[in-house]
Amino acid sequence: MQIVLSYSQQLIESIWATTALMAPYLLLGFFIAGVLHVLIPESWIEKHLGGKGLWPVTKASLIGVPIPICSCGVIPVAAGLRRNGASRGSTVSFLLSTPQTGVDSIAITWGMLGPVFAIYRTLAAFISGVIGGVLTDIFGDDGTAAEGSTDLEQTASHDCADCGDVPKHKQGNRFLRALEYGFMTLPRDLARSLMFGLLLAALFNVFIPDHALPESIGSGIIGYLALMALGIPLYVCATGSVPMVVPLLAKDIISPGAALVFLVSGPATNLASIVTLWKVLGRRTSIIYLATVAVLALLSGFILDTFLPPIELSAYSHMHVEDINILHHLSAALLVAMLLAAILPPPRRGVDPAAALPLDGDATVLEIQGMTCSHCSSSAERALAQQPGVSMVKVDLQNGSAIVRGTDLNVDQLINAVDSIGFRASRRS
Repeated sequence: MQIVLSYSQQLIESIWATTALMAPYLLLGFFIAGVLHVLIPESWIEKHLGGKGLWPVTKASLIGVPIPICSCGVIPVAAGLRRNGASRGSTVSFLLSTPQTGVDSIAITWGMLGPVFAIYRTLAAFISGVIGGVLTDIFGDDGTAAEGSTDLEQTASHDCADCGDVPKHKQGNRFLRALEYGFMTLPRDLARSLMFGLLLAALFNVFIPDHALPESIGSGIIGYLALMALGIPLYVCATGSVPMVVPLLAKDIISPGAALVFLVSGPATNLASIVTLWKVLGRRTSIIYLATVAVLALLSGFILDTFLPPIELSAYSHMHVEDINILHHLSAALLVAMLLAAILPPPRRGVDPAAALPLDGDATVLEIQGMTCSHCSSSAERALAQQPGVSMVKVDLQNGSAIVRGTDLNVDQLINAVDSIGFRASRRS
């Protein structure tokens, strides 16, 4: 019994220590993410991702690096960009660079693994986006995407009053909207993945002894392939992946290069996103995407270990409770409160969103499967709003439904619009 209590105490202390160490950086990242969300609308991104060639692909990768979107959420966003005129190469470039990083994950990486690692990780994401985009422009246009994905080749021809980046019900003070996105919407998207990462980090820290594996296992090609095999099918966000590798680095179980392989391959892929990507962009483009992730992850890890061996990784080497100051504790308390609020059921959960809408006009209710985050629901809302005759759209992430109002609505067209960005829609009976 005493042993169980001892391990429980160590586990709690480890969770709190990791949370406290990363909380100030994560809160700063959330704030910057909120500001970027307000200042950079999707219409601006679409405007700059058209055409083929190196420059549109480079811009797509640059734009994707700071935006905090996970591997599942980025697919409908990118599909919407493609539908609105972005080139295939720019779309893949955005798909590659965006989930690997984000201002929140960059901030955490800087705080827990040091500036060199953070900068190197960011550069790796940017370069992989550029290379994948260029390869796609050269080899990817194979026309083998699944039926219905041809909608992505067309620029939307319909404009409506509520099709803008900021719907009327979401307009208001920019600063308040930045705070709402950064400290409410974004934590809802990341909470479960981040909490899973913290728990896993604590388990590693408490139950895995120092130097648990031979050095040859945790580094070199064996270590790289092992971490990649773990990262590719696993759903983990760029932010939540950082605490997973910190204790493994601290105990010399893996090398910095092997950690980077996981930080590249894990956020950029998972089984669900691979299936959706295959449907949306086709076989050849999907193969280019996966090959780029795999090759660039291995190459980045090799370069990091070979040419930057004395890299100074900061917080993971002294992850002790006594080193944490009052700022860390206060930041951790605020972060925990945000995460708990994010995972608790909202007060109106289970209430049909149709009840909150006016009763005049024609309305269609759709069931939408596959939405996992706010970017998914906003992409579905945007796709529906661009269809002819639509005057109002309300997508409810919690209920997996959408209320579409307008005149002369074509239900099949609405369903195809949602399906074209990687979800499955059907009319509610």
